[in-house]
Amino acid sequence: MNNITKSEKWILEALLKIMTTKPYDKIKIKEIVSLADLNTRTFYRHFKTKDDVLKLYGRQLSIELSNKILEKSPCFKQSFWIIFNF
Repeated sequence: MNNITKSEKWILEALLKIMTTKPYDKIKIKEIVSLADLNTRTFYRHFKTKDDVLKLYGRQLSIELSNKILEKSPCFKQSFWIIFNF
């Protein structure tokens, strides 16, 4: 994952792990930080809500996908630049 802190990574991994066994709307921030072995202050230093954690995940997936596409198809580099830098 690009440009995220260790704490953000641990929080994200904890949320994703909990989501395998519990519905998202039932997950509490306390559970996330407990599994990540952090405190709530650390969570709120990086995120306002657990939705922000999912937004980070979405951004990371987008970056990874873009990088993979550009690695496999360098000819798309200019097209990506045009689309995402309009």
